[in-house]
Amino acid sequence: MRKVLYALPIAVILLLVSCIQPVGDITPSNLEVQAYGDGTQVKLTWEAPVDEIDGYILYFGNTVVDTIAPTINSYIHNPNGYVDVYKLYGYKGDTLSDPVTASIVPVTSTNVTVYEFNNPAGPSGFGFNDQFQCVSYSVSGTNPQENIDFYYTDWAPGYTGGDLYLASADQIADDPGRVTAPTTGWRVNKILKASPSSGIVQEPTLEKYFAIDNAVYCFKVTRSDGWHYGTLKLGGVSNTQTTIVEVKIQKIPGLKVIGR
Repeated sequence: MRKVLYALPIAVILLLVSCIQPVGDITPSNLEVQAYGDGTQVKLTWEAPVDEIDGYILYFGNTVVDTIAPTINSYIHNPNGYVDVYKLYGYKGDTLSDPVTASIVPVTSTNVTVYEFNNPAGPSGFGFNDQFQCVSYSVSGTNPQENIDFYYTDWAPGYTGGDLYLASADQIADDPGRVTAPTTGWRVNKILKASPSSGIVQEPTLEKYFAIDNAVYCFKVTRSDGWHYGTLKLGGVSNTQTTIVEVKIQKIPGLKVIGR
């Protein structure tokens, strides 16, 4: 009897130890997001973890989107015009991996001043750098075609014209106010005076639109990987200059989701 009493705890310990298995590397990798369908949805893709898992849990911000089978490595999601960060976890039993993340939050810039095409006081062009920050550029500077997406103009020889415009860079070639700016090599972009609809950029259709104080515009700019959509708001429109109060642009090509 004494031997049984001493042996029992040892047997239980051995049984418990045998049930505790290391989960290994269960973290997925290379989570990527791209535009899907008409540009209002996203497609997420990823690579499976090194070791076996029971499945994945996908979050959008702090909200659970879905639990996904371990054999799946892609997912279609409709963010309904909202922007946030996707987080994907692998899990095995009660163990959750570290998350891998992918963001659809647009890049925001504020208070960028541009001057009328013929005003020597400052640059009249603006575009988006490698980090998608909005920056003003001179239309007659070094290689301006590489930098400028839109410019500010009254479509007249001087800066005393009545109507003012935000125009795609390619319009410079035919602008009556052009003096030293190049005539070729400009990008063709699109703009429309319209607010986003439920967090979605409305499709821009024009290469030139009236500059109106406090107006909101939807736009798209072309890059080697496709169109990038965004919105901007003007303030302080005058014959000499205007300020882009706020501009948002999606880093993900083809994605029209800009946020509610």
